[in-house]
Amino acid sequence: MPPAFRPPSRRAGRPAENALTAFCSAHPEGRHVVIAGGVAANKALRVRLQSVVAERGLTLVAPPLKLCTDNGAMIAWAGLERLRRGESHGLDSPCRPRWPLDEAA
Repeated sequence: MPPAFRPPSRRAGRPAENALTAFCSAHPEGRHVVIAGGVAANKALRVRLQSVVAERGLTLVAPPLKLCTDNGAMIAWAGLERLRRGESHGLDSPCRPRWPLDEAA
């Protein structure tokens, strides 16, 4: 069956498995896989990832669905998580429209 006609959960399977293989190779000590944003709002993908992640003995971490489609809510959630860890930043923190995921950047 051509990829475009496969159910979304099956289309997502191979890339998810490839990404997890790469993750496990790069981070053998890793135990959690985190998804967020629009990816986390995709219910079929979430179900497939949960299965693939569990097969590898890992835990899938994702915010509640209601927080995955509103960028403001996602930013607020990230801020809450940082606050819970005791992290805070002043109003003079740099503002960058494209903030890299790499902490060292």
